[in-house]
Amino acid sequence: TINTGLMTTDTAVTATFAEPVALSGVLVDSLGNKVPGAQVKVYPAGGPGCGGSEIASTATASDGSFSVSISPGTYNVLINFFADGTDPQFALCTANVDLTASVNDTLTVPTTKLTVTAQDSGGHLVQGATIQPGGGGTANFDLFPGDPVTNGNMESSSATTGAAGTAVIAFLPLAQSITMSVQPPAGSNLAATTINTGLMTTDTAVTATFA
Repeated sequence: TINTGLMTTDTAVTATFAEPVALSGVLVDSLGNKVPGAQVKVYPAGGPGCGGSEIASTATASDGSFSVSISPGTYNVLINFFADGTDPQFALCTANVDLTASVNDTLTVPTTKLTVTAQDSGGHLVQGATIQPGGGGTANFDLFPGDPVTNGNMESSSATTGAAGTAVIAFLPLAQSITMSVQPPAGSNLAATTINTGLMTTDTAVTATFA
């Protein structure tokens, strides 16, 4: 911006533009896998969530790298990812990220794994059971170093038990345990059941027992 003064005489002012800064880095999960195809979106600061007019956006490359240029300031940053089998679907908003200078960070998503074993009431393993997708709010953790996620949600992919009666599903730590439906194989005459995930702060194993 410039100020005109009272303009009682011819006046000269100078408008000085700030040099842009870069928000860049690499998005990985806690197993060391790169996370490609995630959306990185920058929004105005001032609220706990990521919304309003999008200021800038980019997507992570095949090696998880990203870079976007913006004017110096403080912003809310959203990382949005659609599940790929290795990592779950998630949307993670961090409010009031200090971008008065360029930032180049490794952003680590704390992925954990839920191992589901399906069995019948006699303890026999069941192949072909389907665990339906489940999701909820994530626990608080730092995605940007020193800046906890303000609002986070995730949803797991569906999975089917293999010959060993197990399926492994990627999760993020949860704010509270969620209940997931487990469907038996078609024609098995078994009744559907449910499992509870726990908070998924570490790798977790649960058993789904069909009646």
